[in-house]
Amino acid sequence: MTSETLPEKADAVVIGGGVVGAAMLHALVECGLRDVLLIERDQLGSGTTWHSAANIALIDVSTRAFLDFYSYNMELFGRLTAETGQEVGWRRTGRVQMATNDDRVRALKHTQAVARARGVESTWIGPEEIKNRLPILNVDDLIGGLWTPTVGRVNATDFIAALSKSARSRGAVVVENAPVTSIHRSGGAVCAVETARGTVQTTRVINCAGLWAPQIAEMVGVRLPIYANEHFYILTKPFPGVFRDMPSFRDSDGLIYGREDGDGLLLGCFETLAKPIAIEALPKDFAFGLLPEDWDQFEPYMVEAIKRIPALESAEVKMLLNGPESFTPDGRFIAGPVAEVPGFYVLAGMNSAGVNNAAGSSLALAQMILGIPNPTDLSPFSPTRFAPFHSRPSWLRERVSEAPGNLYSIGRVQKEFESGRNLRRSPFHCRLHAAGAVHRAVMGWERPVSVRDLAAEMKTLAEGAGLSDTTSCSRYMIEGAAAEALVTRIFGGLTLQPGECDMGLIQSRAMGVESMMLVDRISADRYVAIGEATRETADALLLRPEATEAVTVREHHSSLAALTLQGPRAVEVIQVLTKASLPEGTSSTHEIGGAEVRIMRHPWTGAVILLMASEYANYVADQLLASSADVQWIGESALEADRIRKAIPRLGRELVASILPTQSGVKSLDRGRFRPALDHGLLRGSVAGRLAGGEPLWANDTCIGFVSSASALVDGRSWFLALTSVVPETVSLDLEGDLLQVDLGESAQAQIA
Repeated sequence: MTSETLPEKADAVVIGGGVVGAAMLHALVECGLRDVLLIERDQLGSGTTWHSAANIALIDVSTRAFLDFYSYNMELFGRLTAETGQEVGWRRTGRVQMATNDDRVRALKHTQAVARARGVESTWIGPEEIKNRLPILNVDDLIGGLWTPTVGRVNATDFIAALSKSARSRGAVVVENAPVTSIHRSGGAVCAVETARGTVQTTRVINCAGLWAPQIAEMVGVRLPIYANEHFYILTKPFPGVFRDMPSFRDSDGLIYGREDGDGLLLGCFETLAKPIAIEALPKDFAFGLLPEDWDQFEPYMVEAIKRIPALESAEVKMLLNGPESFTPDGRFIAGPVAEVPGFYVLAGMNSAGVNNAAGSSLALAQMILGIPNPTDLSPFSPTRFAPFHSRPSWLRERVSEAPGNLYSIGRVQKEFESGRNLRRSPFHCRLHAAGAVHRAVMGWERPVSVRDLAAEMKTLAEGAGLSDTTSCSRYMIEGAAAEALVTRIFGGLTLQPGECDMGLIQSRAMGVESMMLVDRISADRYVAIGEATRETADALLLRPEATEAVTVREHHSSLAALTLQGPRAVEVIQVLTKASLPEGTSSTHEIGGAEVRIMRHPWTGAVILLMASEYANYVADQLLASSADVQWIGESALEADRIRKAIPRLGRELVASILPTQSGVKSLDRGRFRPALDHGLLRGSVAGRLAGGEPLWANDTCIGFVSSASALVDGRSWFLALTSVVPETVSLDLEGDLLQVDLGESAQAQIA
């Protein structure tokens, strides 16, 4: 039973009564909040949850939070039933993920390695054993598969009932048939939610509205990059070979998955190009509805399914279910605070994995909202990872059509999207593209990964001067009488004299590292701050002046181009052109030919960073290349390999908000030396093999950490960095099931203290 009365106020209001909203309600109560309200526009479970396949599986380990979510599911299901008496429909069936090629084998064996490190049972099995477990499958083309015995499925409707029953028994309120009409704000922060059944006062709103989450966000002036795709699965009548509690399966190379459903088969697909559908195209009262069948869209995957399950050809199909599901541009859901609107949070855009990830992500977000320390890093899911263009309907519609198929992409390295490319290009893009450069998209920018052979680029870095296009990094100009005060406040006491530059850390509320930027003081009242491209939106929000500060912060991502010159000849090249003296941590303005250029010497790497107006960019590059044969173009891969070999930490890799400093906090950021007082060590090593990141590290029988950064393969070896709180004498690395001895080299373990 749900409440019929809307309370006048609540400590938190959850909008949306699907599995995510119900899990969010339960998580807030679990964390100690009692006066919590869930508002649902129709009935609990309506929208997309009711037709979910509801598989609980260990699939993606590229972001370790997913393992936290999976482990929490295993603990929660039994506890919920025991506590409430409400079954959740949990059935442990096990799951087989199949491999038909070597790249898929590597990806699955990496999943197995990470699972082992986290204590999750999994086994590599051959085609014969796959056939024994799933007799309906044709295994002739299989190399093997990953068997995970602890996975299974729940009943989504029962799961919602158990979550809401548990929350209501501890004071939470659930109100159905109460569509939200507006969200009120006071001083910018949320203060009330207005519904068709009345208004409730609150200071916390969590948007879990699924397909309708963008519409809810627009009520506070925020655009969310969430768009719906039509999503398909078939349901068959019983046929030979399908049995109750049959293991579920996933054939990623065929883009299909399946499980038993009432002695028949449920078989779905993740299309290479899905069919986007605007939320406005759905009926306004859409709740438990479906979209029309589309056999033309499903046919290619039905063909793959029949190849994998020959008996399916003669099975009777009851229906082709077509239901809308919400997707995001990068295939990860959105979870976290909306910084522009205090008190407004989002947990939505689940990319057809809402039931699998709802409970764990809700718990992590509830802990964040209430300031409770938690081990799960939600930063990969932050709303601030997106720029405004991600939410523009025409771009977003095209991009999300590609998202489902990319979730099944081959190999351990995420497949590059083909849609929405070439949106942002630096002045150097055309010349580098013509020279054969390979680009990848970063925050809409086309960033050169390589220009020449990696070995040649590494040689340039070691012996000459590598020139790289770093225009994709964000750039902010800070100007005004209060510029110094703002920089000091935001960057934790950082002080610079005009002509000095240094790395500035921004601490999170939990005293972890939230952001890091290169800050250059140009004059008494003028600074420039350079940050990671992926943090463009987040850094812009962090750099906002307070209302009383006489300072402006302006973005210059397009008006200023950036080049980086790095290697033993870099300084010499600049000195020949400008006669500049360039000690590390200094900066100055010079002319290169007829162009004015701001030149900084990086305090950690010694690299030379050049900023110039975009119209002068190619002219400056021409001058640099003409100055010496030692100057050659290089790409991001070479820069990354060089960073890792020098054991220089990177934001989002070795510097993350979930790493907590000691009580002394950040001691200092001396030039040429990284010294924040963290309770972790930075381990550098190399192995004979190709790494992709995330590999577990072992000391005897103990997992001591995971690779946080890995370089491309050079001379048969990959270098890596990892965070660990122990200093072992010997370390092994689990590379897709093979334990490799790590070469720690000289000064391989640099204690960060």
